Amino acid sequence: TTGVLCLVFSPHAPLLAEGYRFTTIDYPDSKWTELHGINAKGTIVGYYADSAGVQRAFRLRNRVFETLAIPEQPDAQLVHARGINARGDIVFNVDDRDGNSHGYLLSDGRFQRIEPPGAMVTILEEVNNAGDIIGSWFDQDFNRTHFIRKGRKFHTLEFPPDTGGVFRAHRTKEVCWSGI
Repeated sequence: TTGVLCLVFSPHAPLLAEGYRFTTIDYPDSKWTELHGINAKGTIVGYYADSAGVQRAFRLRNRVFETLAIPEQPDAQLVHARGINARGDIVFNVDDRDGNSHGYLLSDGRFQRIEPPGAMVTILEEVNNAGDIIGSWFDQDFNRTHFIRKGRKFHTLEFPPDTGGVFRAHRTKEVCWSGI
């Protein structure tokens, strides 16, 4: 497995923002809003806390907010939209009513559960334009394994110990991860 470490450290970060316009995005009537992905069409995904503190996923498309709920998990207390690709496929992390974390993919209007065999906890991070999904999973002993799912097959990604988690997979077969 080939990987590329992407790190950006700059004391001049404010200079990089020159010429850009920043916009505040808040889901209506939410306690807070967190953005996690944007595609080339400008569709944004993320999550917000409603007035009861339940964390719900959303899509912002053409300036219209839409809450995204997982039909199989109607009582979920946490639904996070984590990434979106050019086709509009979205990956989610969902905590069920028992606090177990699961991964889901929304593609062509259908939700599909994405979990490697043996996973007790699944965390999805991104779906790229090729449809590859990256994330990590934990077994019953809470050992963490990073993966990329190509087609319907899971491939383990090996990284140096204690270097954080995988967060992007590019079509060029480069994988970026964050470090501690």
